[in-house]
Amino acid sequence: MPELRILDNCGWDSRVLAVGLDDLVQTFIVVTRRFNVLVDTMVNEETALELVSLARQAGPGRELLALNTHADWDHFWGNQVFAGPILAQRLAAERALDQEAREDLRLHAAREPERYARVRLTAPNLLFDERLSVDGGDLTLELFRTPGHQIDHIAVFIPEIGLLLAGDAAEDPFPLVGSRGCLATLRASLRAMRELRPRHALYCHAPVETGPALLDRNLA
Repeated sequence: MPELRILDNCGWDSRVLAVGLDDLVQTFIVVTRRFNVLVDTMVNEETALELVSLARQAGPGRELLALNTHADWDHFWGNQVFAGPILAQRLAAERALDQEAREDLRLHAAREPERYARVRLTAPNLLFDERLSVDGGDLTLELFRTPGHQIDHIAVFIPEIGLLLAGDAAEDPFPLVGSRGCLATLRASLRAMRELRPRHALYCHAPVETGPALLDRNLA
């Protein structure tokens, strides 16, 4: 399993770390006064534990809090290592354990057993519907629904530093949607993120230097 690496900071607040796994996915650590918040949990037990280690190095002595932007495999398959709360939109708990998720794991484990055979599907357990605020003492994480890519998708905005964590609601070159009927919903989510006027924006599937302009390009 390749090691995770902390990606270069391109000018955003140093309390937010972008962590990459090859070209597969990017996950984020937000170090607040109260918590180390993991925005997604990587792809299996090994990568999740490595992510936890990086978080503890970045913010020693803080309580660990995990969240899932949505229940696609590359965003929540590390959930099994967390005994504490895992935040997500309510529909993510259903998607995490449904038949499609089980079949996805079966196929991944058959193709790459050394990476995925030990994954145990673990649903998030602290759920909300539309919005949830996490008070970190110095930074506030505003979690809000951004469906379109998936029905359970959320994004995270940190108003004190004007930073948006868009997850897969925006991607380079553009997000994947399941059907043409999802496009109007995705456009509404992109507009909602753009209306926040973030100074910085980070994505799970776009270079860290991309910035907020990707929201406009995705809309276009």
